[in-house]
Amino acid sequence: MTSRYQPEAYDTARDRVWSEPSSKPALRQASVTPAFVALEILVLTLVCIGSDAAYHALVYQSFDFANRPIEIQSLAGLGLAMAALNAALLRPYGSYRLMTLASDRLEIFRPFLMWTLVFLFFSAVAFTLKVGGDFSRGSMLSFYSLGLVAIIALRICLRPLLRRAISTGSLQGHKLVIVGDTRHWADAGTQDALSMEGARVLATFHVSEKESGRQIFEQELDGSLRRLVAFARSHEVDKVLLALPWSDEQLVRHVLERVRVLPLPIYLIPDDNIRNLLRKPLTQFGSICGAELQRRPLSDAEQTIKRTFDIVSASAALVALLPLFVVVAILIKLDSRGPIFFRQTRAGFSGRTFKIYKFRTMSTMDDGPVVQQATRGDLRVTRIGRWLRSSSIDEMPQLLNVVFGQMSLVGPRPHALAHDDYYEKAIATYAYRQHVKPGITGWAQVNGFRGETPTIDLMERRVEHDLWYVANWSFWLDVRTLFMTVGALLRHRDIY
Repeated sequence: MTSRYQPEAYDTARDRVWSEPSSKPALRQASVTPAFVALEILVLTLVCIGSDAAYHALVYQSFDFANRPIEIQSLAGLGLAMAALNAALLRPYGSYRLMTLASDRLEIFRPFLMWTLVFLFFSAVAFTLKVGGDFSRGSMLSFYSLGLVAIIALRICLRPLLRRAISTGSLQGHKLVIVGDTRHWADAGTQDALSMEGARVLATFHVSEKESGRQIFEQELDGSLRRLVAFARSHEVDKVLLALPWSDEQLVRHVLERVRVLPLPIYLIPDDNIRNLLRKPLTQFGSICGAELQRRPLSDAEQTIKRTFDIVSASAALVALLPLFVVVAILIKLDSRGPIFFRQTRAGFSGRTFKIYKFRTMSTMDDGPVVQQATRGDLRVTRIGRWLRSSSIDEMPQLLNVVFGQMSLVGPRPHALAHDDYYEKAIATYAYRQHVKPGITGWAQVNGFRGETPTIDLMERRVEHDLWYVANWSFWLDVRTLFMTVGALLRHRDIY
């Protein structure tokens, strides 16, 4: 049953047809990936043979393959196998796509990682099969190093050639026709993305968004779509792109019903709202595809790494600092009456409460609905407590919380529950800090947001740093933060 579409405005004067592509011979974009993969495999195979020859020439002053336990055919086979596996690992990540190879941003990390994994894999196989003795360790290490250089150098050298070929039309991708609001797809950067792939837009047929006081009847829209079909049949068109709002299902179906008479693939370009979602990682749940709007802060492997580092480091620190703890405990007892440790309820990972351990530095033990932050010249701070707070030694017992699994060495600093209740109402993103375990030190603290936060603005900036840490966690970020903490302790004096 044919649907009747009426509520959109349409202006046939805004249809555009570009001149035909030049008739000069041009390579197709689809040929770039296999050609580059073949070239890379060939170069790596030659590098494998050449690195062995160069190594023996430098070490043994000989190019003679006949007097070595490994023949040139074996070297060629090894180089070919490693290069092929490297290409197989890189290709699913789009490392050989034209857009990646011609991009302004040179891809280095992923080729380095995959090439290293390939080298380690073949080393393990050689050790297991006891054939490692046939290969010189020096020449293999040379092959790994020179092979990595060759992989990166190929990308550096071919990138300007590919960009030039795209700009001059010597390298052409798919020939496209676009239906929809041309302002929508042009403003969204779709045109630039298509150009980077070598695609050529032959024509656009404009369908504008709703405009008050104007209507379009089905026959007028169909007239435009008939012109599109006629154009596609008289030209070499590879694909049809629909730049239509995804929320207007009636329009999408109507256009699709008229255009599907063409034996061409038809694609619906994401609109602004959908584009933001599709930038997120996509996950399959059986036959259902879901966009990851919020990722798990740390994967199982990352949690294991972080927890192992916390336990080992915190346990070693407790043993090393035990004499200092004894001295501090004696000084606290001599200075004022009260317990050695201060225990206060804090919110940890996912809002779960725990008791935090600190050396007692005040004459009060606030842990209720009202907790006053320490201020300059605070009369509640004891004499020894002032030194403990300025040096942050009062925080050291939190190593016990780390060992118990309630805290981490690095993470957003936990606050008293009374402060959490206040800031959660004032700062919308405040609770997101609890997506990871709280830390003894944190990214906000080493960037200057440490101590008293008398204004909401200061707390908002601290929260921004905490959320950046949660979103960008890595093992090396934790190590970096710990080193920065040492420097912050030496230069910071605004703790009271």
